[in-house]
Amino acid sequence: MVPALDDLYLVDFTRAFAGPLATMFLGFFGAEVLKIESADLEDNRAPGDPNYPELHRTKLSCTIDTRQAEGQALIKRLLDKSGIVVENFRPGVMDRLHLSLRRATRRPP
Repeated sequence: MVPALDDLYLVDFTRAFAGPLATMFLGFFGAEVLKIESADLEDNRAPGDPNYPELHRTKLSCTIDTRQAEGQALIKRLLDKSGIVVENFRPGVMDRLHLSLRRATRRPP
């Protein structure tokens, strides 16, 4: 039997607990999950944290320096190929990293 989300590719920027848990379940259902880690943004890498391996066991992962232009360019190429982007940063963090998914042309308020 083919998993329900077998042809889905997503980029995972989640951290803490709820976001990684959600993307772990997407991986269980067949999605290919690429976890983007950044040493300065990752909250789950506390020494000896037993949850980290469990929450990320269905994912591929890579570390990209999101504050450098080369890292941002690489992430933008990954985002172009993905069907879904999952992130749970505070409002404005993706904007500060120049990775906002908002359209360049915004409607006036």
